Amino acid sequence: MQKEFKNLLNAIDKWNRKNEENICFIGAFVSFDQKKLEKDEDDVVMDNICMAYGYKDTMKILLNELIKRFEKDKRTFINW
Repeated sequence: MQKEFKNLLNAIDKWNRKNEENICFIGAFVSFDQKKLEKDEDDVVMDNICMAYGYKDTMKILLNELIKRFEKDKRTFINW
């Protein structure tokens, strides 16, 4: 696992503890190996994690908002 990816996970953990676990988030992170992509190899993923934290009812609200935002945004590359 890349050092930067570990730092990201540590930051999320600190944020969680700082807010006394009174948070909700959904996230997915993936990074690709450019050299393997260029060679059209199968195993191109370097790091990959999906995470969710919070009550399921709240996550449903978040997911629905993400879907609305995704469908509304007509760009080919999204950076919110």
